[in-house]
Amino acid sequence: MEKTKKFYTIWNDEKDAILRKMYPNTPNGDIAKVIGCSDYTVSLRAKKLGLTRSPDYNQYAFKGRYTHKGRYKKEL
Repeated sequence: MEKTKKFYTIWNDEKDAILRKMYPNTPNGDIAKVIGCSDYTVSLRAKKLGLTRSPDYNQYAFKGRYTHKGRYKKEL
């Protein structure tokens, strides 16, 4: 019997607790690996629960976004 691909995540109190603890200071990719879902699923659930990032994380994330591999860096 073939294994089918999982298309959704069933959230429970344990996964929500992990998300609430990690979300303020941890990238979505790292949280997704712990929970066993996609980055996008993490962001959707965090929004539904009303979670926000810490000011320190936002400062770190925005700094990296504009310099990482030059994707959003303006050419001079």
